[in-house]
Formats: sequence, C-alpha cells, structure tokens
Amino acid sequence: MLEYYREDEFYLLKNKTESVAAMILQWQDTIFWPEAKPAESGYLHKLCVRRDYAKTGLSTMMIEVAQMECAKKNVMKLRLDTGWQNTALRNLYEKNGFILYDQFVLDGRHEFARYEKRLEENVMIKKCTINELDEAVEFAFSKNQWVEERCRPFLVNEPVENIYADFKKYVETEFYDVLLQYDKDKLVGVTAIFWLVEDNYVSINRGIFAAKDYSVVAKRYLDYIQSNFKGYKYYINTAKEHQKSIDFYHAQGFELLEDAVLYKLDDFSGVSLISGMEELNTSNQDEIYTYLEPGITEDTYWNIERLKQQPEMFIIIGFFFDGLKGVIQARKYKNISVEIVGLEAEETQVKKDLMNALAKTCKDRGFKLIQLYTERQEEVQLGKELGYTYFDSNVCFLKKL
Repeated sequence: MLEYYREDEFYLLKNKTESVAAMILQWQDTIFWPEAKPAESGYLHKLCVRRDYAKTGLSTMMIEVAQMECAKKNVMKLRLDTGWQNTALRNLYEKNGFILYDQFVLDGRHEFARYEKRLEENVMIKKCTINELDEAVEFAFSKNQWVEERCRPFLVNEPVENIYADFKKYVETEFYDVLLQYDKDKLVGVTAIFWLVEDNYVSINRGIFAAKDYSVVAKRYLDYIQSNFKGYKYYINTAKEHQKSIDFYHAQGFELLEDAVLYKLDDFSGVSLISGMEELNTSNQDEIYTYLEPGITEDTYWNIERLKQQPEMFIIIGFFFDGLKGVIQARKYKNISVEIVGLEAEETQVKKDLMNALAKTCKDRGFKLIQLYTERQEEVQLGKELGYTYFDSNVCFLKKL
C-alpha cells in the first residue's frame, strides 16, 4: 500500500499492542477528486475496523480524528468516496454528518458516491437512531406546544406518545428518516422526511422544529436535501400559523401549491342513503377516471396513474344520473379515518350529496373520522352544513431540485 500512500498518511488505532482500526488521510486526491485544488480538503480513505471490534463506535472515533487533523491545518472540509451500491458504508457516513456530493464514475464503468462534510460551523446533520429517539421527541414536543412553531400534522395539544410513535415509524421504515441537526454537539433541529425513488419525490414532513434561528436551521436542511436528492420534486407542508417557515420557503424560491384548511366530521348520525351513488368498480372505472383526469395537475401526488395503481387505498364514489355528474375521492388511513382529497362536480347540490354518500359509506364500514382538505370556500361551506368543524391548516410548497 506504500506504493500509493505515504507513511505519514497512515493512522492506526491500537488497544494496548493490538491494532483495531486504521485509516488513511490525504490532502489531495487526484483520482476521485481531480477537480479539487490542493489542500482545500482532507480526503479519508481505507477506513477499517477489526471485525471483533465492530459496532463499538471506533469508525466514528476515527472520523473524529480525521476532523481534528483537518482543524490543525485549518482545512474546513473532509471528503471521502465509497462504492455507490455500498449502502452499509454510505449509511455510516451519513450518520456521521457527511452529505452526498455527487455520483462519480471512474474509468467509464465503476460508480462511486462522493461525500463531503463541512467543518467550519461544527454543524452535523445525521439520521436519528432508536437510541436518539427520546432526545428527538422531547425536542419536537417542546417546540410543538407553541402555535407559531407547531409543525403539521401534529396539533398544539398533540400527546408526546403520538409524536414518539410517529417518529419511531420514520426511524424504522425504509425510505423514511428523522434528521437531527447538531451545532457544536447541541441539538438545534429535528425534522422527518420520506422519499419515493421511482417518482423522484421527497417531502419534509413533521418539521422543521428549530431551536432559535429558523432560517439558519431550515437552510441547512435545504442544503442537505438538495445534495442528497438532486432531480427530485421537493414538497413542504407547514401550518398557516408558522409564519417563519412560510417566509423562508417564499424567500428560497419555492412555488406555493396549496393554501388549504382542514375540517373534520366524527358524528355520522345525520347521514342518509342517496340513490345514484356508485363506488368505483370494473364497470364504471374508465368513466370515473376520465371524468377526474382534467382536474388533476401534474404536481398533484395522487394523480390518475397512481389512483389506478392503488385504488384499494381510496373510497371513490361517482354520482350517476343521466351520466356521471360528479366524483368524490377519499384516502383511507388504517381503516380508522379517511381524508377527502378530491371533489369534482358542476352542481353544488351534487357535491353535497357526494359528501353525504361518503359519510354513509364510512359509517357503514366503521370509520370514525372524515377529514376535508380543501382550498375551496364552497366546500368549506358544504362541510359546515353537514356538521364538519375546523381543526387545522396546511400550506404546501414545491421546489424542483
């Protein structure tokens, strides 16, 4: 190995007389970072830990040594590379605050992931683990109790147990993460994200909870998302009361997609059967999908193609009277509640009848709650007439990365 590296670039960690971990730290890498200037960064290579010392934290310790060596030379970046398909190492580096820089192809066929960690602010964004979940939940819960800092979908009076269960699902589920932001070892930000690779879709959900300067914390998260999800559509959902977040996303050039309110119905005592209502089935599906298609934009996540792929996730009802006069779509959540995500009809009375038909269907199937998500004042008024009550708001932003 001395053929490629100088002796003073080797770092060895010993336990008494035994070597247990090693790495190589260089100040220039012309193979994997050919465009970089000399000494603008440290370059970490060949990080390895003896198998019987795995999961003892030695990898993190070696990375910290590399960071300290960078600080001695007043070098404010630490970079490394690993195989694009090596998810285990990539997860290790991301948990230690490295951000994906890009995909690098060597010799036209070998794919590598290049990572970078900026050291000047002592800031780190890392994926939350089960061991850090209590800290993340406590931080989010403390911020969520203030109306102006509350983050959807949590309400101001959201029990801490609900936040814990929600974050736990994000930590344990593939394509979901809770991201922790530290500044000088102090937790300053918590948020949750999920993404869909096949759809180039990423969304910050359940956050951003920030300690002090919201715009600073949010900008770091934005940089992280932009670095790790290039080419994706980036969706943000925030409450109307969270003015700091709304101002931030406007300033960052996000497109305002929706400014909606949420109403709920949990008393189905006044619903009744209405003739002419048909649920989506093989006989009427083509007519219903054709009716819906003009009203669904490209940036609507549940577009026609996704509806066709997963109709079992919805209750879709059409009103037929001398042809199709209107359609209502409601997404199911664990057979407990549904959310109205679409209501299309020319006549106001037809819309009201469709909402009533949905309530009757939910009552018959044991659902406990219907949520109405809308920007339309007409639908708000119809909801009030049917017994719906206001409980939340949502402002949705989009940016194509």
